[in-house]
Amino acid sequence: MNAVVVAGERLLSGIDSEINNIRANDRVRVREDDPDAKWTPS
Repeated sequence: MNAVVVAGERLLSGIDSEINNIRANDRVRVREDDPDAKWTPS
């Protein structure tokens, strides 16, 4: 159970980090044809 909690916290932390990067770079909205508009797993 603890591993599930840790995995969830890491996932949410990663999402928060990406949102903060988007806002810091003033990229709240991107053009549809922009490469950043398409999500790809890393």
